[in-house]
Amino acid sequence: QGADFIISACNSVSCSVIVPMLEVFGGINPNIIEMVGPTTLALRKTKTPITIVATEATVASNMYQTALKKYGITPHMFPVSGLAAAIETNDKKIINEKIDEILNTASQNKSEILLLACTHYPLVRQDFLSAACAINLNINIVDPAEFVATSALAHYGTEGTGSLKFFISRKSTRFDAYVSTLFPTTRRKDKLIITQYI
Repeated sequence: QGADFIISACNSVSCSVIVPMLEVFGGINPNIIEMVGPTTLALRKTKTPITIVATEATVASNMYQTALKKYGITPHMFPVSGLAAAIETNDKKIINEKIDEILNTASQNKSEILLLACTHYPLVRQDFLSAACAINLNINIVDPAEFVATSALAHYGTEGTGSLKFFISRKSTRFDAYVSTLFPTTRRKDKLIITQYI
């Protein structure tokens, strides 16, 4: 596709494809930003217990555990299945059940930070916050995409022209709605939103 820079905004892809690929070809590539590196750097000075909730694939990759171990941090890992799919279909019953399960585990671990290590999960961050408030759980619910965005801004800035393309596996009206919300026409300038299905 002729891309000059790559940002992997998916934890599972970063852990199972991007990071291993970088290791095979010699480590850090300044033109590739993935999820694990920026998040680890942001959390490296943390002294409080962390629970990382992620897909089973991300947890099984051991990437977050290995990266944080370099800074003496051993996170509590919580693999969860079904939450991303429930978010896509807006299944509130399953979403609430999964969130309650996650927060109860984080509370048992005495965690003060909950890292939402799947890019679907921050879409229901407010639900996490409301559920935590309901059980009087004082926990910092962190979206790692903010660390990735900070890294991308530092590398590439905000100026430029061209097109912004989304490649998704199947048509999703919910996804299209999110795109319209995050990238309204008035803020696109000369960029073009193109959705292609693979």
